[in-house]
Amino acid sequence: CGRCLQCRTGNSHICKNTRIIGVDRDGAFAEYIAMPATNVLPLDGVPTTVGAIMDPMGNAFHAVLSAEIQGSSVFVVGCGPIGCFAVGIARAAGAAKVIASDVNAKRLSLARRMGAHVTINAATDDVVRTVLDETGGEGADLVCEMSGVPSALHQAFAAVRLGGRVQLLGIPKGEVPVDFASEIIFKGITVYGVIGRKMYETWHQMRRYLTTGLLDPRPVITHQFPLAKIDEALAAIRAGDAGKIILEIA
Repeated sequence: CGRCLQCRTGNSHICKNTRIIGVDRDGAFAEYIAMPATNVLPLDGVPTTVGAIMDPMGNAFHAVLSAEIQGSSVFVVGCGPIGCFAVGIARAAGAAKVIASDVNAKRLSLARRMGAHVTINAATDDVVRTVLDETGGEGADLVCEMSGVPSALHQAFAAVRLGGRVQLLGIPKGEVPVDFASEIIFKGITVYGVIGRKMYETWHQMRRYLTTGLLDPRPVITHQFPLAKIDEALAAIRAGDAGKIILEIA
């Protein structure tokens, strides 16, 4: 809105008057939408297929780059598209080791294509034990929780090192009990809630990573459909094995 305390202190991504395009009013499925001029970002050579996924990718940039990454160990919990983007961003930003977990083997394969050094199948493996083994028994410096699944949230707190940092992006469907004493306070960790993208810092970070070739997110784009086959595209999403899906508008 440009008027509230958050907007006036450089935190407009948490403006209390935000109206989200595609949530509070018609979004990109509408034939026409009105956009504030300040929201228009030139792609500067970024392919349109990549430009189309910069909105969700921005969540991953915000989650990862709000922490100290160079030389760190990073554990990404949940390898949906945003989690896979986070894996690639952490690698591009100089993480020493990137570990990723999910219950879906196809998504773990995408995480490896995006640069994960280690992937963990949470359906069959001991997630926390594996993270500890891969970090010399210390735990990860940074954990990005991208799933919102209650068991994964507890794994995130258990797998972070003493004094480490947990970024929470995944949204639980209901209340999740947290043992504040053992999971947060006595571990001396920092917990950061990730909402949206920083305006407009995150967008400029994204564009620099993409235009310089630091990050190639295209492995996460698993399907492309013409607009006439939107029903097939939605079916692919519901099947749960897709990464990002592009609708091509002729």
